[in-house]
Amino acid sequence: MIDREEIVELLRIKANGNLYHREGQTVEFKEQFNFAGLADYFKDFSAFSNNKGGYLIFGITDSPRKATGLSDQSENQFEKIDPEKISGYLLDIFSGHIEWEQELMEINNLNFGVFKITEANVKPIIAKKDEGKDNHIKNGEIYFRYGGRTQKIRFRT
Repeated sequence: MIDREEIVELLRIKANGNLYHREGQTVEFKEQFNFAGLADYFKDFSAFSNNKGGYLIFGITDSPRKATGLSDQSENQFEKIDPEKISGYLLDIFSGHIEWEQELMEINNLNFGVFKITEANVKPIIAKKDEGKDNHIKNGEIYFRYGGRTQKIRFRT
């Protein structure tokens, strides 16, 4: 279950109106939700699963980071998500099971779309095929969350 208090904290606002928290190893902000961006979101799902898990939160502008909430169109698309279909897509694209949940949350009279992705029990989660616009996800790649970025896993000494 998504912890509302944790999301409220992640969306805490400074005196200047910007978010107090930045993107990091366990949180990614997006301005709006769009079905056309699913491959990008799925890449983040995989990266969070391969690390400690995390949140993908929609309704935050990029620069500066401000809580603006979802547009009506994004909110409607977010509400139309079919969890069974999304889980099916994830199983089709990636090896292993990516555990996730979603919730539309109203905070400070604004609506935010929230995905919570759980750390995978069996790692790594590997892409099984190319997917997305311009093959955003590539067969054989393992994605990981480094700081505030999702990228291919790197070897560390």
